[in-house]
Order: sequence, then structure tokens, then C-alpha cells
Amino acid sequence: SPDSLGYGSFAAYLGLWTLAKIFCVDAVTIVLALSAGVIFGGVVEGTAVSVVCSTLGSSVNFYLARTALKEKVQRIIAKKPAFRAVDRAAGKDGNGFKTVLTLRLSPLLPIPVAAYPYVYGASSVSLVDFLAGTALGSIKPYALDAYLGALAMDVIAAPSGDGVARTT
Repeated sequence: SPDSLGYGSFAAYLGLWTLAKIFCVDAVTIVLALSAGVIFGGVVEGTAVSVVCSTLGSSVNFYLARTALKEKVQRIIAKKPAFRAVDRAAGKDGNGFKTVLTLRLSPLLPIPVAAYPYVYGASSVSLVDFLAGTALGSIKPYALDAYLGALAMDVIAAPSGDGVARTT
């Protein structure tokens, strides 16, 4: 049961999120977000876990782009027009939080979601703006994902007479 999962499950889930973010594997993050509501016992719990894990995982990319991978990330940004546009928007004074939040909420993105923390890390976006924009902007999509995952489990469980309602 989700109640018996404990900190070990959260740590494993965080590890998977972090690896998926570092290696820019958005498909894995989608599966993790969809499964969160089921694994952690409900939509609210699944949303919270996904927001925290995604934000912490993304902060690793942000840090790597600020330190060990800075020159490499800057070279990649220079070669890709979409990356340059994000870098310019985020780098304007006072635009860090607004840019991170807006692009996190956008349904249509010019670059893979997992690549954004690298771009922000190589820009002048502050860590606080990055973390706040990422976390706040993640609530809506991860709530929807947790709901859809829990709803799918309810649909699958319905014919067996399980009757467990996980979406409320």
C-alpha cells in the first residue's frame, strides 16, 4: 500500500526523476508523473511528490550547467536558435522567474522540457527564480498527470470489482 512505501520509495523515485532529468529523457518523466498518484496514494500526494522530485532533479541540471558543464552548455546554446531565444528571454533583468514559470506552463515548447534547466543554469537566472518558477509551474501539469494515472488505475480496477477510488 502507498502508506507503507516510506522514505525509501521517495528516495528511489527522486533518483529516477533525477536521472531522467540529467539525461533529458522526457518520456521517463511522463511515466513517473502519471504513476505518482497511484504509487503515493492519491492525486494530491502524487502531485506533491512529482513537483518536489522534478524540481530537485532539475536543480542538478541547473547546477551542472553553472559549473562542470557551463562551457559545453554555452556552446550548445550558441548553435541552436531556440536555445538562444530562451537564454535571451531568461537573461533579461527581472525576467528569470517569469520566463521559467511561463515556459513551464506552456503546452507548446520549442525545446525538450528536460533541457530547460541546463539553459537556465548557463544563463543569469538566479537559483531562487529557477526553483520557484519550476516548482510553481509544475503543479498544474503534474496534478493532471497524477489524476490521469489514478483514473487509469480506477478504469483498470473497475471490471475486477476492486472499486478502489484513487482519484478523490
